[in-house]
Amino acid sequence: MLHHHTLALALLLFAAGCTDARLQALVGAAPLVDNKLDLSGELCTSPPDEVSFPVKLLIVIDQSASLQCTDPGNARLTALARAGAALDPLPNVSFGVIGFASWSRLVPFTTRWSTAAAALAPSTGSGGPATDYQGALSTTLQVLEQEMQRAGPAENARSRYVVLFLSDGVPEPRCRAGCNDGDTMPDSLYGVCNTTATLDDGDYVDMNTPCPEYNQPPQITRKVEDIRALADFYPLVPDP
Repeated sequence: MLHHHTLALALLLFAAGCTDARLQALVGAAPLVDNKLDLSGELCTSPPDEVSFPVKLLIVIDQSASLQCTDPGNARLTALARAGAALDPLPNVSFGVIGFASWSRLVPFTTRWSTAAAALAPSTGSGGPATDYQGALSTTLQVLEQEMQRAGPAENARSRYVVLFLSDGVPEPRCRAGCNDGDTMPDSLYGVCNTTATLDDGDYVDMNTPCPEYNQPPQITRKVEDIRALADFYPLVPDP
């Protein structure tokens, strides 16, 4: 059995451990500030002559049949050949090509202008129907995002992407939403506006539902905005 004085001491200690006292600020005391930190160390960087600053030129070119009439002398290809020949000797420049008509076909980025130039030849797109801006821009968005993911943050921070879009006219087909809506001009030339059939792979690549609104200004504007927004997700060299 505990003696009375031992029990009193135990009760006193128990009471001290259960106090409701709170921390109190010292009135008039200067606050303690510790907001300075000294660091020392070494940062190892790559030699400047080993760090590349890529420039990636993506040529998105209309290869529809109408160009046989609007540019029979292939002036667009002559201009591209001159530009490519001037850029080809420069280090860290690469070229990609998206040819489009009713379809979109990609030549991946390459450092050889000759490889890209071969995809620009008139025979590559001879007879291609339609001028599917929306599909071409959708392919452009996909290609650029895949390349930015492949390159990674460090390379993207040093990279500049340039998209050159060449076409001879307005987008076609221009579809209104809804089947059999009486949109006579597009529907008479391009039955795809009202089709519910499955499209061939690569044709009208952004037409994901039957009888959609397609190649109208809101869709094209939205695709351009989505492409520009890539810079927010994959920080790039800012425009000068």
